[in-house]
Amino acid sequence: MSLKFGITGYTGSLGRIIAKSHNRVKYFYFKGDIRDRKKVFNWIENKKFDAIIHLAAIVPIKVVNANKKKAYQVNYLGTKNIIDAIKKRNIKWMKYIIFYYYVFYVSFF
Repeated sequence: MSLKFGITGYTGSLGRIIAKSHNRVKYFYFKGDIRDRKKVFNWIENKKFDAIIHLAAIVPIKVVNANKKKAYQVNYLGTKNIIDAIKKRNIKWMKYIIFYYYVFYVSFF
């Protein structure tokens, strides 16, 4: 049985590597803006994932500093949309990777 993983930020370099690295996992990519709460909720509700890998973010710091409002909206509010949808759907695991250095595992149970 293959696992169903949702993945955000799949167009980044790390997202492409992860998507190619696991044969037993079926990935479903979020194609849109994670700031769009309704779209995020629909994507997570309709796919019924086993887990989410959340990679979408605005980086590096120069880009963040150049547009702090957008960085806040994507990095904080977009991530909050993902977490809120996961909690509603009762998905057990989310992997959230920031700056390729820090990996956070969040268990909702």
